[in-house]
Amino acid sequence: MDKKNRKVIIVGGGIAGCVLALALDKIGMKSEIFEARQIPKDDVGLFHYLSSNAMNVYKVLGIDDKLKDLGHECNGVIHYNEKGNQMARIDEKNSLKDYGIKSIMIKREFLTRVLREEVQSKQIPIHFGKKIQDIINIGKSNVTAYFEDGKSAEGNLLVGCDGVYSKTRRIILPNSPKPFYTKMVFTGGYTQTKITDKELNIIHSNYGKKGFLAYFVIPNSNEVWWWNGVSYPKEETREEMEKLSNEKWQQAMIEMYSEDPPLIQNIIRSNEINFIKYPISDMPSVDKWYKQNVCLIGDAVHATVPANGQGAAMASEDGLMLAKCLRDIEDIEEAFSKFQKLRQKRVEKIVKIGRTAGEGYLITNPIKKWFRNTMLILMLKSPFFGRMKDFFFGYSVEWDKNTNEIQ
Repeated sequence: MDKKNRKVIIVGGGIAGCVLALALDKIGMKSEIFEARQIPKDDVGLFHYLSSNAMNVYKVLGIDDKLKDLGHECNGVIHYNEKGNQMARIDEKNSLKDYGIKSIMIKREFLTRVLREEVQSKQIPIHFGKKIQDIINIGKSNVTAYFEDGKSAEGNLLVGCDGVYSKTRRIILPNSPKPFYTKMVFTGGYTQTKITDKELNIIHSNYGKKGFLAYFVIPNSNEVWWWNGVSYPKEETREEMEKLSNEKWQQAMIEMYSEDPPLIQNIIRSNEINFIKYPISDMPSVDKWYKQNVCLIGDAVHATVPANGQGAAMASEDGLMLAKCLRDIEDIEEAFSKFQKLRQKRVEKIVKIGRTAGEGYLITNPIKKWFRNTMLILMLKSPFFGRMKDFFFGYSVEWDKNTNEIQ
């Protein structure tokens, strides 16, 4: 079968699924997206830090300018200790020169809406209310997806982009490791707090007395976007977390940050108390990302905690790289194998770094805090940090290069 006559079933209409569909369209390959949600829910979630490596994916897709117009330039991160003193910083001011594009902060609703509208503008079908139930006829060139509503879809290959609790993964790789709860909950929100003595267009990351909190000041306004990671041993679903009283949650946060600098306390004490709360799960390494003509990408196979801000970037890189492999390699299973080979080492290193960073958020022991802070300062001021920075932000899918030429 001619590669351009293949049809790809995409399970999941989030970032990974939409990027994959757009990249497939770019190479002339047909796809169809099946999303479990009944309707688009762009307002679910907070915001994304889209680093240069993510933005370079969107540049290939031709939507980087739309995202830049809806977001805010981000020039890096400043880290502070519990007294509010600056410890170290990650400088991204030269990202345009170094990596070809700047990082941005953008509300999740804007990112998902732009991706979905771009998909629809390409006449790529996207169906809602389609929860995957089973996948059969897995083989060289045919696959059928069955959904809980009794309907089905046929294609030549299927890609699971259905998140950390992926049903696609459970179907094709029933013995693969399961995600585990990190005993951490991320919360966050938007508030109006006047901050005049801090740099704009940069993330301010605070390691407080009892907890971690980061914020981003929106230029030319009093609007502040903030998020934190807190210890929460009891495992609950996202829906159960959202039922918790915002007033009680806010009171708990006020007590947690009571010994921290006034600026942090002002953010938490804001009258805007509609906290978004979501439990964080992590994903152990999965040996094989595919089975015959079904493949997994994004959080479905390598979920990372939000601590390093690379979740959206990894999903986006995956979508573009998989389309590239399908473009350049005739055999579907060989294309999936090459995709995993090109991606696994990178994503698992980033997952590991994010896991370590997330664990650092929860440290309260004074000796461990001193060690964490010291290691953070030494790492970010080390002459070798430039290599790590390039590893994160300088990565490129190299869209114009044939996959077979990449080792």
